[in-house]
Amino acid sequence: ANYFIELPESTDPALLKAIEVTSEESEADTGERTQALKLLLSFKNSNAVNAVAQVALYDLSAKLRSDAVSALADIDHESAFESIVTACADPTREVRAAGARALFKLTFDRSHAWARIIESGDTARMKHAARCAIEGDLVERSFERLTHMDRKIAYEAFTLTALLTRAGETDPIYRTIASHRDEAVKLALLHVLETIKEDQTFDELSDLLTRANLTPDVAAKVNEVRSCLQLTHA
Repeated sequence: ANYFIELPESTDPALLKAIEVTSEESEADTGERTQALKLLLSFKNSNAVNAVAQVALYDLSAKLRSDAVSALADIDHESAFESIVTACADPTREVRAAGARALFKLTFDRSHAWARIIESGDTARMKHAARCAIEGDLVERSFERLTHMDRKIAYEAFTLTALLTRAGETDPIYRTIASHRDEAVKLALLHVLETIKEDQTFDELSDLLTRANLTPDVAAKVNEVRSCLQLTHA
Protein backbone atom coordinates (compact mmCIF):
# COMPACT_ATOMS: atom_id res chain seq x y z
CA ALA A 1 0.00 0.00 0.00
CA ASN A 2 1.11 3.56 -0.59
CA TYR A 3 2.71 5.42 2.31
CA PHE A 4 0.58 8.02 4.08
CA ILE A 5 1.79 11.04 6.02
CA GLU A 6 1.45 10.77 9.79
CA LEU A 7 -0.16 13.71 11.54
CA PRO A 8 2.02 15.66 14.00
CA GLU A 9 1.29 15.83 17.73
CA SER A 10 0.30 19.04 19.49
CA THR A 11 1.00 20.26 23.02
CA ASP A 12 -1.57 23.03 22.87
CA PRO A 13 -2.94 23.42 26.44
CA ALA A 14 -6.55 23.69 25.23
CA LEU A 15 -6.16 20.50 23.23
CA LEU A 16 -4.58 18.62 26.14
CA LYS A 17 -7.41 19.78 28.44
CA ALA A 18 -10.03 18.58 25.92
CA ILE A 19 -8.29 15.21 25.68
CA GLU A 20 -8.39 14.93 29.46
CA VAL A 21 -12.12 15.74 29.56
CA THR A 22 -12.95 13.10 26.92
CA SER A 23 -10.77 10.36 28.41
CA GLU A 24 -12.35 7.15 29.73
CA GLU A 25 -11.39 8.05 33.29
CA SER A 26 -13.00 11.50 33.11
CA GLU A 27 -16.00 12.21 35.33
CA ALA A 28 -17.15 15.09 33.11
CA ASP A 29 -20.83 15.07 32.21
CA THR A 30 -22.15 14.61 28.68
CA GLY A 31 -22.37 18.35 28.06
CA GLU A 32 -18.72 18.89 29.02
CA ARG A 33 -17.60 15.96 26.88
CA THR A 34 -19.62 17.30 23.95
CA GLN A 35 -17.93 20.69 24.21
CA ALA A 36 -14.52 19.03 24.51
CA LEU A 37 -15.24 16.95 21.41
CA LYS A 38 -16.09 20.11 19.46
CA LEU A 39 -12.81 21.64 20.56
CA LEU A 40 -10.88 18.55 19.46
CA LEU A 41 -12.31 18.97 15.97
CA SER A 42 -10.59 22.33 15.61
CA PHE A 43 -7.25 20.51 15.67
CA LYS A 44 -5.90 18.13 13.06
CA ASN A 45 -3.15 16.51 15.08
CA SER A 46 -2.47 12.87 15.87
CA ASN A 47 -3.36 13.19 19.54
CA ALA A 48 -6.59 15.00 18.67
CA VAL A 49 -7.56 12.26 16.19
CA ASN A 50 -6.70 9.57 18.74
CA ALA A 51 -8.84 11.29 21.36
CA VAL A 52 -11.82 11.56 18.98
CA ALA A 53 -11.36 7.87 18.14
CA GLN A 54 -11.46 7.00 21.84
CA VAL A 55 -14.77 8.85 22.16
CA ALA A 56 -16.10 7.03 19.07
CA LEU A 57 -15.23 3.65 20.53
CA TYR A 58 -15.64 3.95 24.29
CA ASP A 59 -17.83 6.87 25.39
CA LEU A 60 -20.88 5.75 27.36
CA SER A 61 -23.16 8.03 25.32
CA ALA A 62 -24.25 6.51 22.00
CA LYS A 63 -24.98 10.03 20.74
CA LEU A 64 -21.42 11.14 21.51
CA ARG A 65 -19.97 7.98 19.95
CA SER A 66 -22.04 8.62 16.84
CA ASP A 67 -20.94 12.27 16.68
CA ALA A 68 -17.32 11.27 17.13
CA VAL A 69 -17.51 8.72 14.30
CA SER A 70 -18.95 11.37 11.99
CA ALA A 71 -16.15 13.70 13.09
CA LEU A 72 -13.55 11.08 12.13
CA ALA A 73 -15.00 11.08 8.61
CA ASP A 74 -14.68 14.87 8.50
CA ILE A 75 -11.04 14.62 9.61
CA ASP A 76 -10.64 12.20 6.67
CA HIS A 77 -7.21 10.82 7.56
CA GLU A 78 -6.19 7.20 7.26
CA SER A 79 -5.13 7.06 10.91
CA ALA A 80 -8.87 7.10 11.74
CA PHE A 81 -9.79 4.26 9.36
CA GLU A 82 -9.68 1.31 11.75
CA SER A 83 -11.64 3.18 14.40
CA ILE A 84 -14.38 3.85 11.86
CA VAL A 85 -14.41 0.17 10.84
CA THR A 86 -14.69 -0.81 14.52
CA ALA A 87 -17.60 1.61 14.95
CA CYS A 88 -19.44 -0.25 12.18
CA ALA A 89 -19.73 -3.14 14.67
CA ASP A 90 -20.89 -1.00 17.61
CA PRO A 91 -23.74 -2.60 19.63
CA THR A 92 -25.88 0.49 19.03
CA ARG A 93 -27.64 0.86 15.68
CA GLU A 94 -27.15 4.66 15.67
CA VAL A 95 -23.37 4.28 15.90
CA ARG A 96 -23.22 1.47 13.34
CA ALA A 97 -25.12 3.65 10.89
CA ALA A 98 -22.74 6.55 11.54
CA GLY A 99 -19.82 4.19 10.96
CA ALA A 100 -21.18 3.00 7.61
CA ARG A 101 -21.83 6.58 6.47
CA ALA A 102 -18.39 7.66 7.64
CA LEU A 103 -16.63 4.83 5.85
CA PHE A 104 -18.08 5.73 2.49
CA LYS A 105 -17.53 9.47 3.03
CA LEU A 106 -13.75 9.05 3.24
CA THR A 107 -11.82 10.38 0.26
CA PHE A 108 -8.54 8.52 0.67
CA ASP A 109 -8.08 5.13 -1.01
CA ARG A 110 -9.73 2.61 1.31
CA SER A 111 -8.13 -0.32 -0.52
CA HIS A 112 -4.72 0.89 0.67
CA ALA A 113 -6.08 1.13 4.23
CA TRP A 114 -7.28 -2.49 4.13
CA ALA A 115 -3.99 -3.58 2.56
CA ARG A 116 -1.98 -1.80 5.24
CA ILE A 117 -3.74 -3.86 7.92
CA ILE A 118 -2.70 -7.03 6.08
CA GLU A 119 0.87 -5.76 5.67
CA SER A 120 1.14 -5.23 9.42
CA GLY A 121 1.31 -9.01 9.84
CA ASP A 122 -0.47 -8.53 13.17
CA THR A 123 -2.90 -11.46 13.43
CA ALA A 124 -4.95 -9.93 16.26
CA ARG A 125 -5.26 -6.63 14.37
CA MET A 126 -6.31 -8.42 11.17
CA LYS A 127 -8.88 -10.56 13.00
CA HIS A 128 -10.33 -7.53 14.78
CA ALA A 129 -10.75 -5.56 11.54
CA ALA A 130 -12.15 -8.58 9.70
CA ARG A 131 -14.70 -9.37 12.42
CA CYS A 132 -15.83 -5.74 12.63
CA ALA A 133 -16.27 -5.67 8.86
CA ILE A 134 -18.37 -8.85 9.06
CA GLU A 135 -20.47 -7.64 12.00
CA GLY A 136 -20.89 -4.24 10.32
CA ASP A 137 -22.43 -5.93 7.25
CA LEU A 138 -19.64 -4.64 5.01
CA VAL A 139 -18.41 -7.97 3.71
CA GLU A 140 -21.09 -9.68 1.66
CA ARG A 141 -21.99 -6.44 -0.13
CA SER A 142 -18.30 -6.02 -0.87
CA PHE A 143 -18.10 -9.45 -2.54
CA GLU A 144 -20.49 -8.30 -5.24
CA ARG A 145 -18.09 -5.45 -6.06
CA LEU A 146 -15.33 -7.90 -7.00
CA THR A 147 -16.78 -7.98 -10.51
CA HIS A 148 -17.34 -4.22 -10.76
CA MET A 149 -16.18 -2.53 -13.97
CA ASP A 150 -14.45 0.22 -11.96
CA ARG A 151 -11.05 -1.25 -11.04
CA LYS A 152 -10.75 0.94 -7.94
CA ILE A 153 -14.03 -0.40 -6.55
CA ALA A 154 -13.10 -3.99 -7.45
CA TYR A 155 -9.67 -3.63 -5.85
CA GLU A 156 -11.10 -2.46 -2.55
CA ALA A 157 -13.34 -5.54 -2.54
CA PHE A 158 -10.28 -7.66 -3.33
CA THR A 159 -8.25 -6.24 -0.43
CA LEU A 160 -11.10 -6.71 2.05
CA THR A 161 -11.54 -10.32 0.90
CA ALA A 162 -7.78 -10.82 1.18
CA LEU A 163 -7.92 -9.50 4.74
CA LEU A 164 -10.62 -12.03 5.64
CA THR A 165 -8.49 -14.79 4.15
CA ARG A 166 -5.32 -13.74 5.97
CA ALA A 167 -7.24 -13.37 9.23
CA GLY A 168 -8.83 -16.81 8.92
CA GLU A 169 -12.32 -15.27 8.97
CA THR A 170 -13.41 -17.15 5.86
CA ASP A 171 -16.93 -18.39 6.68
CA PRO A 172 -18.61 -15.59 4.68
CA ILE A 173 -16.40 -16.38 1.68
CA TYR A 174 -17.30 -20.08 1.56
CA ARG A 175 -20.95 -19.41 2.34
CA THR A 176 -21.07 -17.06 -0.66
CA ILE A 177 -19.26 -19.50 -2.95
CA ALA A 178 -21.79 -22.17 -1.96
CA SER A 179 -24.97 -20.14 -2.30
CA HIS A 180 -24.59 -16.84 -4.20
CA ARG A 181 -26.85 -16.44 -7.21
CA ASP A 182 -24.11 -14.92 -9.41
CA GLU A 183 -21.49 -17.39 -10.62
CA ALA A 184 -19.12 -14.56 -11.54
CA VAL A 185 -18.97 -13.51 -7.88
CA LYS A 186 -18.16 -17.09 -6.85
CA LEU A 187 -15.36 -17.31 -9.40
CA ALA A 188 -13.99 -13.93 -8.31
CA LEU A 189 -13.85 -15.10 -4.68
CA LEU A 190 -11.99 -18.23 -5.76
CA HIS A 191 -9.54 -16.03 -7.66
CA VAL A 192 -8.78 -14.14 -4.43
CA LEU A 193 -8.21 -17.43 -2.57
CA GLU A 194 -5.90 -18.57 -5.38
CA THR A 195 -3.95 -15.32 -5.19
CA ILE A 196 -3.59 -15.18 -1.39
CA LYS A 197 -2.62 -18.87 -0.93
CA GLU A 198 -3.26 -19.54 2.74
CA ASP A 199 -2.37 -22.99 4.11
CA GLN A 200 -5.87 -23.79 5.35
CA THR A 201 -7.51 -22.96 2.00
CA PHE A 202 -6.89 -26.42 0.49
CA ASP A 203 -8.76 -28.22 3.29
CA GLU A 204 -11.54 -25.60 3.33
CA LEU A 205 -12.08 -25.99 -0.42
CA SER A 206 -12.03 -29.79 -0.13
CA ASP A 207 -14.77 -29.54 2.49
CA LEU A 208 -16.72 -27.17 0.24
CA LEU A 209 -16.63 -29.71 -2.60
CA THR A 210 -18.20 -32.40 -0.39
CA ARG A 211 -20.96 -30.33 1.18
CA ALA A 212 -22.02 -27.80 -1.49
CA ASN A 213 -23.91 -28.35 -4.73
CA LEU A 214 -21.56 -26.42 -7.01
CA THR A 215 -22.05 -25.79 -10.72
CA PRO A 216 -19.53 -27.50 -13.05
CA ASP A 217 -17.64 -24.25 -13.71
CA VAL A 218 -17.35 -23.38 -10.03
CA ALA A 219 -16.34 -26.92 -9.08
CA ALA A 220 -13.70 -26.87 -11.81
CA LYS A 221 -12.33 -23.59 -10.46
CA VAL A 222 -12.27 -25.00 -6.93
CA ASN A 223 -10.19 -27.94 -8.16
CA GLU A 224 -7.93 -25.58 -10.08
CA VAL A 225 -7.26 -23.54 -6.94
CA ARG A 226 -6.64 -26.70 -4.91
CA SER A 227 -4.12 -27.90 -7.51
CA CYS A 228 -2.39 -24.52 -7.47
CA LEU A 229 -2.13 -24.66 -3.68
CA GLN A 230 -0.66 -28.18 -3.82
CA LEU A 231 2.00 -27.05 -6.28
CA THR A 232 2.81 -24.02 -4.15
CA HIS A 233 3.29 -26.08 -1.00
CA ALA A 234 5.25 -28.74 -2.87
